[in-house]
Amino acid sequence: MAPMDAMHKVLELRPPNALAKLGDDSKVCLLNGKDVVRVLRDDPVIIMAVNARIKHVVPGIMRAAEDLDAAICFELALTEGGLDGGYTGQDPATYWRMIVDAAEGTGFTRPFFIHRDHTTVKDNSTERIEYARRLLRVSLDEGYTSFSIDASFNELPENIRITADLARPINDAGLGLEVEVGEIA
Repeated sequence: MAPMDAMHKVLELRPPNALAKLGDDSKVCLLNGKDVVRVLRDDPVIIMAVNARIKHVVPGIMRAAEDLDAAICFELALTEGGLDGGYTGQDPATYWRMIVDAAEGTGFTRPFFIHRDHTTVKDNSTERIEYARRLLRVSLDEGYTSFSIDASFNELPENIRITADLARPINDAGLGLEVEVGEIA
């Protein structure tokens, strides 16, 4: 198979939420985190997770990934970039745009995913759960392709209930999902 044909096949794997943001003509290889992990899980590789808090480091990370033939997970945790931008000032739309602009600007061809890291729910209050739900929804709508839910501060039955509830739209979209179990005695 010619390299261009193979690349077209890879680009067809982009999830609908990301493709809706990228547009059909984009060559950016933003994939479903679940698919990247599934395809690579039996190979002796590492997917580097990068909390790129400033735009200036992203092109260099992408050049290194090209040189090393590596897949990358770009991620921000809730404190780094929540709905209010966190301490980086980057809300989900701003972070997504920063990563995609760098990919387009550098001609980045390697697979990557954008991960909503540590969507933490520290208690079972309606306020905390609804904030997490909004953050996950906005991130999903903005084209994120992998998610982490951490309700492990709660007792196990509450953790399970909160996590299962918040995970529903992510599972429905078939996207990557990581959850925190908590302490196992």
